[in-house]
Amino acid sequence: MYQEKYLNHIKPDNRTRLFENLPDRFIKNVINLLNNEEKEKAETLNFLYIVDDANRLIDDLKIGELLMAEPSIKIADLMDYHFNAIVATTPMEETFDIFDKYDRSTLPIVTENGMLVGIVTFDDIIDEITDRDTEDIHKFGGSEGLYLSYTQTPLLSLMRKRAGWLIILFFGNVMKKELLTGFMLGTILGAVGFLRILFWQQMNLYDYGEYWIFIGLTVGVSLIFIVLWGTLLGSLIPFILRTIGLDPATASASFVGTLVDVTGIIIYFVIAALFLADKLL
Repeated sequence: MYQEKYLNHIKPDNRTRLFENLPDRFIKNVINLLNNEEKEKAETLNFLYIVDDANRLIDDLKIGELLMAEPSIKIADLMDYHFNAIVATTPMEETFDIFDKYDRSTLPIVTENGMLVGIVTFDDIIDEITDRDTEDIHKFGGSEGLYLSYTQTPLLSLMRKRAGWLIILFFGNVMKKELLTGFMLGTILGAVGFLRILFWQQMNLYDYGEYWIFIGLTVGVSLIFIVLWGTLLGSLIPFILRTIGLDPATASASFVGTLVDVTGIIIYFVIAALFLADKLL
């Protein structure tokens, strides 16, 4: 699941030109000012955004509306104080829906207090969503997101980005499989150990005393955890030995056997203390 991003994640376009005392200006004068603007602003010059003295957005006017109006009237005569804007903390998905709802190529960005921050284009939103989805696809495939195309990304960079995720996926799958295998084997042996004590007690082959059922549980649960622990050690220790430069083929068998024996005794005594405390201990 991707981390949700908000509109303020995008750097706002600051190509919005703000003129002082705009409502009091005549339309012909505003059009002359717009004609003197830099050519690069023409791409986003679809609306004229009007703010008050505190830089709060109070209206937006279509440029086409200005061109069709009488040159001798003032901007205030066209204002209806109705505008569409996006709050900077709006989630990216909602921003896409807002553009679709109002069928706009650009929209102003405002703070929660209504202060005009800048504008954002529909292309900016599409690029951001595309980058996010591309990064998610790479992660699903076992690698970090690539900031260049696949053919342009250096080999070492590809290896570095893929290695971390592949190791996590590998160990995740190995641990899941080993845990399941160890638990199943331990449960079988634990059940055999418990049933052995049960049958011996019921058939009067041996008297384990009045707490025989707790002795059986101690043996059964201990076997589950000892086998589970041994399975995990057997899968992890070869990787650890290889990391520190030892040969896992010659060192792991004896090391794992000794470690499982020692820790198995500790596991048994811990579980015995839990089941047999205040009874036989």
